[in-house]
Amino acid sequence: LIDYAQPIYVCREDPHSRQTTIREIIQRANSKADWPQILIFPEGTCTNRTSLIKFKPGAFYPGVPIQPVLMRYPNKVDTVTWTWEGPNAIQLLWRTLTQFHTFCEIEFLPVYYPSEAEKANPKLYADNVRMLMAKSLDIPISDYTFDDCKLMTFVKNVGMPHPAAIADIEKLRATLQINVTNREINIVKLVRQHTDENSFLTYPQFAHRMKLDPKQEAAHNLFLKLVRPERPDVIDFREYLLLALFLITLYKPKLNFVESLFHLYGVDGRVDRDQLLQTLKYLVRISQKEAHIIFGLADRYRLGVIDFRNPRMDFQRSTTIASTVTRIPEAEYVNPFVLKLDLDDPWERRKTYLMTLLVLPIRAVLMGICLLVAWAFASIGLYGLTEKERRSIPISGWRREMRELTAVAMRMLYFFGSFHRIKVNGVCASPREAPIVVVGPHYSLFDGIVVAFCGPSTVVAKSKAADLPLIGKIIDITQPIYVCREDPNSRHITRHLIIERVISKEDWPQILIFPEGTCSNGQAVVQFKPGAFGPGLPVQPVAIRYTSPTNTVSWTWQGPGVPVLLWRTLTAVHTGFEINFLPVYYPNEQERNDAKLYALNVRNYIAQSLGIPGTEHGYNDCKLMNYMIAIGMPYFAWSHDIAKMRRWLGLADGTREQEIVEQYAPFTEQNAHVTLDEFADRLAISVDNDSTRILFKIFNKDNDSAGVIDFREYLLLALFLSTLGKAKFDLLKLLFKLYCVERDLIGRDGLYRAVKHLSSITSEQCDQLFVKADTANRGLITFEQFEQSINCHPVLLDLQELNEPKPYAAPQQTQTS
Repeated sequence: LIDYAQPIYVCREDPHSRQTTIREIIQRANSKADWPQILIFPEGTCTNRTSLIKFKPGAFYPGVPIQPVLMRYPNKVDTVTWTWEGPNAIQLLWRTLTQFHTFCEIEFLPVYYPSEAEKANPKLYADNVRMLMAKSLDIPISDYTFDDCKLMTFVKNVGMPHPAAIADIEKLRATLQINVTNREINIVKLVRQHTDENSFLTYPQFAHRMKLDPKQEAAHNLFLKLVRPERPDVIDFREYLLLALFLITLYKPKLNFVESLFHLYGVDGRVDRDQLLQTLKYLVRISQKEAHIIFGLADRYRLGVIDFRNPRMDFQRSTTIASTVTRIPEAEYVNPFVLKLDLDDPWERRKTYLMTLLVLPIRAVLMGICLLVAWAFASIGLYGLTEKERRSIPISGWRREMRELTAVAMRMLYFFGSFHRIKVNGVCASPREAPIVVVGPHYSLFDGIVVAFCGPSTVVAKSKAADLPLIGKIIDITQPIYVCREDPNSRHITRHLIIERVISKEDWPQILIFPEGTCSNGQAVVQFKPGAFGPGLPVQPVAIRYTSPTNTVSWTWQGPGVPVLLWRTLTAVHTGFEINFLPVYYPNEQERNDAKLYALNVRNYIAQSLGIPGTEHGYNDCKLMNYMIAIGMPYFAWSHDIAKMRRWLGLADGTREQEIVEQYAPFTEQNAHVTLDEFADRLAISVDNDSTRILFKIFNKDNDSAGVIDFREYLLLALFLSTLGKAKFDLLKLLFKLYCVERDLIGRDGLYRAVKHLSSITSEQCDQLFVKADTANRGLITFEQFEQSINCHPVLLDLQELNEPKPYAAPQQTQTS
């Protein structure tokens, strides 16, 4: 029924859905097609109709006339209002359907025609329409917003008390200026222990404790928000402190909130086993069993209580974690996210084509048979086990033998896939000696064969892998720990599961982890994520390398995709692979207290054993590269290196590049192509500095410090990186100057080059905006003309967004042949 009305759907969980919805509203409102009217409830949530809360401006962006509609339910008993605190939907349906008659009045007000000021300001438009409707309804307006609803939802979902009052408490604290001093932080620390005897307060006691004037109406209203019907004269001061501390630490690291809760629920800032759960349950989904595990790890001296001491902070201050490197010799520079795989050599080309025709079909059939056999063994081994049993009980007996047979079948699959001989150095430690195995560097899916040589071990895998045909069962037989990158809580849950397994007395296999979290070309070991090192237990580092002359296995951000890698690997005569089991790494006291330091040292240990460097590249760079791929920005795989070199050269803030744009614009073929000396001279940096030469080589097509580069490409990346976190409008102004034809004037092609990375606009749509802006028909426009032309256009919404990566999803490497 809803679909028949041709609705505009919105997903509140999707941060991009709001912008998409507004664009659709604008397009329909301005369309010449015969669309029906769009009906919107601009409050965005339900209320008890005693006032009109703030309207969301989405419906008012098109700047077209609207018709306000009023609704009233003039019944003696209100059975229809669904509020944040009151009857639920089922109860309301029951009460309404059991009424003899339910009255509803609908009043259509005259069409409201917006002024020019309201067209230009959707929020003003929304406020004026709200005031008109409130006046007609004879009810006041209030400053409650839809964002208050999000806050109430969060408080309700995590189980805090008084969720419907949290917005009022926030506003009343601001009215009383308590939010300026945040005196609750001192109050919670001054009281040795918050008990029933000192926490139930009357209003005068509450006002005295908070140093408020009891005659203030706002102070009394704040007290009333915390009153419960069963005790109308007193409040539980601990509930107020919990909510106040939550508001104080909102948008700050969660550890700040936890530290305050240690004082609220503990004694002198120390909590016991049960109180620890009380301090954590509002921030993470954690069971009592998981809280007890964490407590056991923290209570090293078996005192029965722990405090909030965070030993890691002491070590973060030392220079052992923070990088002191300020330059890299030009000859030692590597980019682990790039792979070039060509077929330029005539002999290699002929050999590959011949193997494709004669050998690849045979290998594919044999590998398919091995995969089916492995799947059959895995299915037999899992037969009769429920999902809960797979995750909570280690398999044993004949099921474990099935797991080992599955590993043998997978080894045969690799054998037929050109991995004829795998060289193994060292010995895999027992699970008791090293419960966690960390492998690096991570090249691609081919690295999975290491699992077969570790027992086989269990793995930490993406949750989507469980749904893969055949492969899903084979992964399940290892009893993996699944992680969902789209779920922000999954990382914490995964960490708890790892800790629970490694300290368990049951016979779990080792946990194998690729701590880099992303793939590289193997020329360096990128930063390790600290998750595997959080438990502070011994780990066995495993260093792997592919020894073939041509790298056909690395799935990098800039390079061939999986189909090409499979083709080149399966058409190779032999692919050399080496597994080096290094001695078990026992962490010292500092490393046990600092997972990042532990991860850094193990990373360096693996890199040293392979004779390759460790780099500052890491999983966090993927977020920026994903964003750059999405907006079509070039040199995304070099973003980390460009930012780092510019930082070392003192160019990070982008001031020098902005000065250059002002000085040299417009850029032409004559002044845009520069040599290394000219490049250094324009940026006022030393030509002999290794960072200068590396930065120049990145933009050189031949990856050489000789020749020339297009300086506009460097400026584009520099301006983009220096405006991260700022409005896209700021970057657009700079790009206007970069691509201008004359001073402050840009052409049709230049406009598209300036806008295409900041909006999803097509070249045809960009041409339409150009024509609209070019009122003088000169073929050139100014920035101000363009700004006027996009008023009430969807591109305006794109440009009002911040130039920053969106919430991170799994990386999607760009493929090049």
